[in-house]
Amino acid sequence: MTTVLSLALLCSTVGGTGAILGIANAYPEASIAAFSGDGVAQRRLHVSQFAARALPFPKNVKQLTLERFGTSVVTRA
Repeated sequence: MTTVLSLALLCSTVGGTGAILGIANAYPEASIAAFSGDGVAQRRLHVSQFAARALPFPKNVKQLTLERFGTSVVTRA
């Protein structure tokens, strides 16, 4: 299964200059490193992305961001 993250990383290899990914809210440093070609960061984000699928979007990203930074999990309808 192709993921948005996989497509974003492919984009970086052909000259894309950035991407907007929900998972980057929870893992900004790893997202920057992954887009820059860091294979370890890319694998770490893939694992995190699959783990986040336990909840629907955007609650999954909100939950990961809460765990990392203590932010609110409130979403707007």
